[in-house]
Amino acid sequence: MDESTLLDKDHEHDPPCTVMKPQSNVDVDTIHALLHNWLKTGFPQDQDDIQKAEHLDKIYRMKLSPSADLEETREHPRSAARLCKSLRDVLPVISGFKHALEKELELAENRLKNMTLMCGIALLSDDLLSIIFDHVVEKEKSRDRAALILSGVNRRFRSLALSTSSLWSTIRGAAKYSASMQKKNSMFLDRSGAFPLNVTFDVNSRKNLDANVSRFMKDLLPHSDRWKEFHLVFGGGKTCVYRFFECLEKLGFHRLHLPNLERLSISCNFFVQSWFDDDLETYLCWSAPNLRSLELKDFTIDLSKHTSLTHISIAMHTDRFSFEWIRRLEGLPYLQSLYIGLNCSMSKLSTNIGVTLSSISHLSLYIFVASRISHHKILSSLSCPNLEHLSIELSVDRTLYVSGTAIAYVRQCYSSLLGNPTERYPRLSHLQLKVQGTPERENATFGHAISELPLNGPLRITRIAVSYTVALPKMQQADSDGYPPPLKVVIVQSPQPEKLYDWLWEVFNTMSINGVMKQFEHLIIRRKDEVSGTVTPSIIHRDVIFPWLSKEIDQRTTPRREGVPVTRR
Repeated sequence: MDESTLLDKDHEHDPPCTVMKPQSNVDVDTIHALLHNWLKTGFPQDQDDIQKAEHLDKIYRMKLSPSADLEETREHPRSAARLCKSLRDVLPVISGFKHALEKELELAENRLKNMTLMCGIALLSDDLLSIIFDHVVEKEKSRDRAALILSGVNRRFRSLALSTSSLWSTIRGAAKYSASMQKKNSMFLDRSGAFPLNVTFDVNSRKNLDANVSRFMKDLLPHSDRWKEFHLVFGGGKTCVYRFFECLEKLGFHRLHLPNLERLSISCNFFVQSWFDDDLETYLCWSAPNLRSLELKDFTIDLSKHTSLTHISIAMHTDRFSFEWIRRLEGLPYLQSLYIGLNCSMSKLSTNIGVTLSSISHLSLYIFVASRISHHKILSSLSCPNLEHLSIELSVDRTLYVSGTAIAYVRQCYSSLLGNPTERYPRLSHLQLKVQGTPERENATFGHAISELPLNGPLRITRIAVSYTVALPKMQQADSDGYPPPLKVVIVQSPQPEKLYDWLWEVFNTMSINGVMKQFEHLIIRRKDEVSGTVTPSIIHRDVIFPWLSKEIDQRTTPRREGVPVTRR
C-alpha cells in the first residue's frame, strides 16, 4: 500500500495542520512573527502533530504486540503518511518565504548603500566635495556633459557645481556651430569665471564654415587671456584646413596674443598622401610665451616662436614631411620629452640631418619600417647626451615579409638607433623595445635574428622592457671595451614570452659571469592574451631566476641547463 493510497483514506481521523501559504506581499514583520512562533512550537507542525509523531516513534521502537488491534495497526501508517505530507507541504512555504526574504534583503542592502553614500557625502566639506567633482569630471571624455549631470543631482550638488568654476572650463565648437551650442558655451563661459579654459574646435565640414568660425572665435576672443589648452581637429579634408585658416586671417585672429596658453594640439584626421606643404607654418602665428606642450599630426608650426616648449609630440603620415623641421628642435633649450611618429617611408630624405638634442631626457620613436636606407639616415643622426628613457616601436610593412627582407630591415633600424650608445646616449637608464605587425610564422626568427649589437661599455641601463617576441641586443662578456649594463629590472610582455627564455638566459648568465648580477632585483613576465587583451604579470626574483629559467626551458625539450650560471657555447 503506497503513501497516496494511505492518504486517501480516513482523513477525518487525523486532520492535517493548517499551513500558511506564501504570499507575494509578505513583509519582514510577518515573516519574523511566523519564525518566532515556529521556534516556540517546534517548526510548522502544531503540538498535536508533534505528540503523534512522538507516539509513532515510540511504537516503532517497541514494535507491535501480537494482540494489537487490527484497525489501530492500519491507522499507524496513515497517520505517519499525513505527518510526512504536512512537512512536505512546508517546503513551498519555506521557498516562498526565502524569496520574500531575499527581496527584502536586496531592498535593505540598497537602502544601506544609499544611506551610507548620502550620509558619507553629507559629512564631506564643500571644499573636499568640489575636489572630488574635479576628479570625476577629469576622467570623463565629455567634461561639459559630466558637469551638467553633476549639477542636476540635488540642490546641494547644483549649488556646489555652480560655484566650482573648473567644472565649466571646457568649451567646444564645431564647423556646424548651432545656436544651442553657442548658448551652452555662453553659459559655460559665465560659470567658469576666471578659471583657465580648455577649448576644442572640430572642423569636419565646409558648409557655412566662415560664418561658424567667426561666431565661435568672437565668442571666445574676450576670454583669450584664459585659454590654457586649444585643440584643433580637422576631419573634412585639406580644403577645410585652408578655409579655416583663411577665415582666421580675414578676422585678424591668426596673430593672437595668448599669454597663458600652455598646450596646443593640431590634428589632421584624414589621409591624403600628397597633403602637406611648407606654407603650413605661416598659417598660425599666435604668440604664446608660456606654451609648454605641442601635439601635431600631419601639421607643423614655426618653432622659433615657441622656445618655451618642454614636450613635443609629432606624427607624420606623408612623404612630403620636411625633415628639416626636426633639425629645428635643437633651438628649443627647455625641451625635455619628445615623441616622433613616422608612419611614412622617408624616401625623400637625401642626406643625414644630424640632430643633437642636448636637453631631452625622454625620447619615444614610432617608425614605420619600409625602407632600410632612409631610416638609417634619420635614425643614425639622433644624438641625445642627456637621454634617460628611450622607447622604440617599429611597425613593419607587410610587403617586407613577402620579400623576406623584414628581419634585415628591422635589424638595420636597431643598428642605426643603438649604434655607439655610449657616445649618443651616455646617461641612458631605461630602454623599451617593441615590434608590431609581426606574422606568427616570423616569431621564431625574430627571437634570434633581430639585432646582435653588444650593449657593453660604460652604460647605465638599469631597466629594459621588451614587447612581443623581439630579442634585445645580445649581451656579451666583459672585455677591454667595457662590461654589461647594471640591469635592475627586465620586463618581457608577449603572447608567447617563452620564445625569449633563451635570450633571457644569455642576459642573466653574462651578468652573473661579469659580477653585475648582485644588484639585479627581479624579472617581470607579462603574458598578454591576444583575444581579450588582458595582461597576466608574474614576478621572478633574482634568487630563483636560474632555477626557474632552467625548468621553463627544459619543458620546451631543449638541452638541459643546470641551476647555476654557465657559459653557453
